[in-house]
Amino acid sequence: MNITVIGTGYVGLITGVCFAESGHHVYCIDVDEKKINQLQKGESSIFEPGLSDLLQKNLKLGHLKFTSSYDQGLAGASVVCFAVGTPAQEDGRANLSYLSDAFYKCIELVPEEVLFVIKSTVPVGTAFSLSEKASKLGKKVRLVSNPEFLREGRAVEDFLKPERIVLGATEEKTLKTMKELYRPFSALDRPILVMNHNSAELAKYACNAYLATRISFINDIANLSERVAANIHDVRSVMLSDSRIGSKFLYPGTEKYSLSKN
Repeated sequence: MNITVIGTGYVGLITGVCFAESGHHVYCIDVDEKKINQLQKGESSIFEPGLSDLLQKNLKLGHLKFTSSYDQGLAGASVVCFAVGTPAQEDGRANLSYLSDAFYKCIELVPEEVLFVIKSTVPVGTAFSLSEKASKLGKKVRLVSNPEFLREGRAVEDFLKPERIVLGATEEKTLKTMKELYRPFSALDRPILVMNHNSAELAKYACNAYLATRISFINDIANLSERVAANIHDVRSVMLSDSRIGSKFLYPGTEKYSLSKN
């Protein structure tokens, strides 16, 4: 399958490299010429274990290419993945200008049968809003919400061996395309969870918020332990022995309370 990935940041580069590794032909687009030149030489712009080797391997095989030209990068694409940044603004809302700009460029350059995949973290209702805006411009788009769940330091492994694949879409044709896209991964018995756009978008925020809550909680307990002369290591050992709580993301985040993660 011919895939175009818009954005070569953390999510975009890992997405492009891993799709290429799974047998697809991938073109990655980024407006940063310096970054594109670097990636064309096989030099990764981020560090993740295993990423550089896969980048260089798939460049040599011709499965992976980089460009700053939308015309070049979109030619022949059947799937376009949006992995651009959506940074928080001063008021806390996500800045969707990069996504909107890329989306509008793409709908002018590709045929209607091309499938748009949103991998960026976006507010609930974004997919619906983009579809509505495209419709007002006389464009009909196929759109799916496909959030990523990558952990720093294990992102390549997480992509190639995902715990689950989330698809926010309702059209059977769209789901068929996405299941074909993820066939190398679903063959490993990874669950594919199908839902509507809003559910997929909210699920990403729900996971992020819950994990952040666990980290914040154990940090608060560590601070409280110090104030009341308790030992955070002992308190944590009790928590870990409770099967309802589990051990993940329960490490105090300061050097004072640093714990072995073995």
